[in-house]
Amino acid sequence: WTRTGVLTWSTDAAAFTRSAYVPREALIAFRAIATLIVLYVCVRLIRMPDGPTELQDVKGNTQTYMHGGLWRFQSLTVWCWSLLGVFFFAATVVTVTGASPLVSSLIELLLGTVTGYALLCSLVANFILIPAAAKKFVTTKEKYFCFEALMMHNMNLLLLAIELVIDDLHVNWRHIPIGLLWGSTFTLWHTTLRYDWTRTLLYFFLNWQLKGCTVWLTVLKGVMGFGLVLGFLIAEYARAAAW
Repeated sequence: WTRTGVLTWSTDAAAFTRSAYVPREALIAFRAIATLIVLYVCVRLIRMPDGPTELQDVKGNTQTYMHGGLWRFQSLTVWCWSLLGVFFFAATVVTVTGASPLVSSLIELLLGTVTGYALLCSLVANFILIPAAAKKFVTTKEKYFCFEALMMHNMNLLLLAIELVIDDLHVNWRHIPIGLLWGSTFTLWHTTLRYDWTRTLLYFFLNWQLKGCTVWLTVLKGVMGFGLVLGFLIAEYARAAAW
């Protein structure tokens, strides 16, 4: 939206159909395929057999609990992968049927949020979690190198890079607070309801008793913000024509 004294929504449905590279039909096809890819991975996650998972509590003690079904949607990676699917599905519908400026602007806002968190999830998994697990001699093949994990940590960036280059949508760096709100919602859920149910932490850096926890959270939010700004730069400079 723009600040003009009156709240106005700056995006219309026509923005979803414009591209300097491909026709409208190709945009529809790409977004529909992206939606199906996300949905396919989600279905595979649900259908994976239950198995024991070892995680630590706030005191560093290892706890084991059964992990499967909808519980596979408890991580930030899967939250963001699912949100990516919501964006592509909504963008497909708007491209086909049209929508009000309000709805179009909200869906465009999702693009910035999923771009920021796609970069965050991929960087954290590849450069923090996997090395940390390797140092502890924890097997990483099933957790980080199975088909589903590779898709959520790599395909997300590929799909968004294609979308950002070929579409005509805005990625506004001023929407960083919205992304922070999404991440804060996950953090609150992880440290309250989820910890109360499982007594374990998914990520060691979300341990509120860990020295430097605040620094970790600040750095992670900074990475998310960088991802959103990167999406803005791609949309601004990597397209054949300006907005």
